[in-house]
Amino acid sequence: MMEDDGLKELLDEFKKESNSLIRELEELLDDIEDDFSKKDKLNNFAQIIDRIMGSAQSLSTFGFEQVEITKLGDFAELCKQIGYRGANLNDEEFYNVTVAFLFDSIESMKKLLTSIGSETQVVKISDLLVSTFLSRLKWILDQFEVKKISKTNYTKAQGIQMKSQDEIDALLKSLSS
Repeated sequence: MMEDDGLKELLDEFKKESNSLIRELEELLDDIEDDFSKKDKLNNFAQIIDRIMGSAQSLSTFGFEQVEITKLGDFAELCKQIGYRGANLNDEEFYNVTVAFLFDSIESMKKLLTSIGSETQVVKISDLLVSTFLSRLKWILDQFEVKKISKTNYTKAQGIQMKSQDEIDALLKSLSS
């Protein structure tokens, strides 16, 4: 466990806020599941998960040396990219695959959050993101490239910086190491 009470308090607050955001994400996905007309709500998904990503990245600057926190931030970044791209799909079948994948991702995030900072329940992101899951993640991201869903008018208008394929590949590589 952490030696510094201040760091422990920061971590506990991060976990509490992240779990609250995950509940929001689950409700959002429940609402849009199998309803292609609500695809724009994936932009909301991306904005919410961006808060988890930013907090995880901030924690690493406060002296948290747990690799799992950094990888959680990278994982959230990839889910954010999928959310923004999914909001711009014109393929209902692939939309349903995207939403299902995001549900699975949120489940993995919940497990990881439970274990971060815990002496008794240590779950490594590498255990959660087994090769099958990482293959699915890469496949879904590749499909967005095939379908030419990347930098869209929405993201340009909102000033959202979308990752290039090389940046996405680097994030994927960081998760698998």
